[in-house]
Amino acid sequence: MRALLKRSALIASAALLCASCAAAARVVYPVNTNALKAQPGDYEIDPDHVSVIFAVNHLGFSVYYGRFSEISGTLSLDVEAPERSEVAVRIASASIDTTSEELNEKLRSGDMFDAAAYPDIIFESTRVVRTGERTADVDGLLTIKGATRPITLQTEFVGSGRAPLLNDRRAGFSAKARLSRKDFGLDAWSGFVGDEVDLLIAAEFKTR
Repeated sequence: MRALLKRSALIASAALLCASCAAAARVVYPVNTNALKAQPGDYEIDPDHVSVIFAVNHLGFSVYYGRFSEISGTLSLDVEAPERSEVAVRIASASIDTTSEELNEKLRSGDMFDAAAYPDIIFESTRVVRTGERTADVDGLLTIKGATRPITLQTEFVGSGRAPLLNDRRAGFSAKARLSRKDFGLDAWSGFVGDEVDLLIAAEFKTR
């Protein structure tokens, strides 16, 4: 019993210490969570703090996840008129990454992304519609394998402020979207792998 109480006390102390550190961090580099108080201007994606994850149904048995690891882009943020904000993103199609290197090679081949002929996946916004205090629909054009289709990113503002140590300004967002892979000529393994693909995106933008 004494050992259990001692362990509980240690856990509680650790929790309090973590909470104190988090509170201190907010004082040292306060994070703004009000989208309309973010610093306006031109930003670029921090390549070390961006994720583009895709999810697709596999044989009806599971949801299979993969990601892209080489991503760049720019953001022009207008907080007074959010509808005038613009974002453009480039993803290297060859940077696709799953748990199987054999699958990675097949995905890069001509049967799927044909990364040698179409090295870039491009998204360019066409319209921003604010849907809430921290949310917006970002309409745009997505180009994959030479095919361009409209897509809407359901976007949420996460936070902004100055990054510690680096001292540059940051603005972070998350987004999600759904697309049909057949619309982009990515129709290999139809009947075994689902057509609908869910995208999960998280990105920190830093001042240029």
